[in-house]
Amino acid sequence: TTEDDVTQTYGMPLATAWETATDDPWSRLQGFTIARVRTSNRVGFLYDAFGDAPFTSAVLRAIQNDQEIETAAGGKVLFRRTKALSALNIAPDVEIRRMSGEQSNTSMRVGEEAILKVYRRLQSGIHPEVEMGRFLTDVAGYRNAPATLGSIEMIGPDGVPTALGIMHQFVRNQGDGWSFTRDYLTRYLQEIEV
Repeated sequence: TTEDDVTQTYGMPLATAWETATDDPWSRLQGFTIARVRTSNRVGFLYDAFGDAPFTSAVLRAIQNDQEIETAAGGKVLFRRTKALSALNIAPDVEIRRMSGEQSNTSMRVGEEAILKVYRRLQSGIHPEVEMGRFLTDVAGYRNAPATLGSIEMIGPDGVPTALGIMHQFVRNQGDGWSFTRDYLTRYLQEIEV
């Protein structure tokens, strides 16, 4: 809750990685670890599941298969693909890596084929990026923007959707809109300062 008594909801899927004689998960997960955990003689880490590629791979498969998962609260999580994803052939062992940058979400690059963007601040209701992306990709056949390949939504017991993530076609580029705009404004302000 904020100072204005506005409640904000954030999403972070969690996973546990256990130490073994051959694997110390700390070396690859320390930037995503929330807490150290222990049960009897086992020691491990509780971490942001999107810090490790296998979770993202499972989410990708769920989108490809249009899976639905029932929630304990009586709702469900829907993984939905678009026609554009059906046309792609993403290998089961595709390289997945977390992207960095100034963002309010988490983005995972799926080989050279896709970007999976996971929303961190969750808001219930129809999400414009998901709705517009699906319309432009599946209905309008619009080709002047990266195709929406799929989405993840949680449907509450009351039937209200909450967007959890979206997957877009990967388009190789030399930068991003945020950096371009920031650099342009910096140059502009330096010019008028003279």
